[in-house]
Amino acid sequence: MIFHVLLVVLLLIISVSMTGADNREITVFVGHPNVRLGAAGVWDESMKGKIQLEKIPTEKKEEYACMIVKRGDKYFWKSRENYEVTKHL
Repeated sequence: MIFHVLLVVLLLIISVSMTGADNREITVFVGHPNVRLGAAGVWDESMKGKIQLEKIPTEKKEEYACMIVKRGDKYFWKSRENYEVTKHL
């Protein structure tokens, strides 16, 4: 009887730890930019040659930090409202 109880407890511990592993968040990238696009980050080919890069002062770099995290098989831009990072071809 005690063996059966211990077996059930062990199986519960293993199943809880396995489901938690799928939902954990792993930081895969953190960066602080040195420059930013002058037109609020909007870019298309018609703007080529019209956009100027603006140097970001050291004290403001944290404000523009970029953090990408992985949850399960998906990636999210955590520093920008947790938008999912997707591949576009």
